[in-house]
Amino acid sequence: MVEAAWIRNIEVSAYSGYRVDERPTAVAWDGSTHAVVEILDRWYGVGYLYFKVRLANGARLLLRHDEWDRQWDGAPLESAGSPTAVPE
Repeated sequence: MVEAAWIRNIEVSAYSGYRVDERPTAVAWDGSTHAVVEILDRWYGVGYLYFKVRLANGARLLLRHDEWDRQWDGAPLESAGSPTAVPE
């Protein structure tokens, strides 16, 4: 089970290939739009697709795509003592 403080209905641009919203390509986050430069991990849940991504600004996010509603939610991946998305 994924435990995260989800930010609901964030704006995500996605590549659609063999399926709709196959993988995220950009995220509107923290007042700016950032390209997804790397997909670190991905997995499937019941009705959801999950992606751990690195953005162009270095931040890492966990993205969740609701396959029924086609909505995206996001959660910053935090390090100890850091309340925001952390660059690597």
